[in-house]
Amino acid sequence: SKAKLGSPRMHPFMVDGDSNEWYVFFCGTRAFRYFEADTTILAADRESRARDAGALKNNPIFTGGELLYRGVIIKEIPELPVLVNAGASGTTDVQPCFLCGQQAIAYALGQDMQSIEDSDDYDFRKGLGIEELSGIKKIFYNGKQHGLVTVYVAAAADS
Repeated sequence: SKAKLGSPRMHPFMVDGDSNEWYVFFCGTRAFRYFEADTTILAADRESRARDAGALKNNPIFTGGELLYRGVIIKEIPELPVLVNAGASGTTDVQPCFLCGQQAIAYALGQDMQSIEDSDDYDFRKGLGIEELSGIKKIFYNGKQHGLVTVYVAAAADS
């Protein structure tokens, strides 16, 4: 409801011409395990998936992919950091998560890709590389994140 009722309102997106509206919730491995263990989310995900034989290979219960729940795609991103001892008491690990709609991030391109030749190895090895100048940032509108809600989840280490 934060996404739909916030100001500015987060707008969902549609995939491949589908008429369903979606948000994406990116979370780290520690936070994702809470969603994997949630019986309500698991039951909804299990009972709403296609039952044909071909669908089995795409079912996240068996393949470890994303979860779908109430218009939100919950996606695990193992590279998201854990902020160690960051809670109010200074003893709790937390992990940032990001609920994204349209216009959550911007991608800017300052220089198109171009090939570069590396000849710094005294002519022993020639190399060819690609360089570009680009950046990705969260979008802010009037000092507020636009199209994105950042959530911090208490994320204890595995025992």
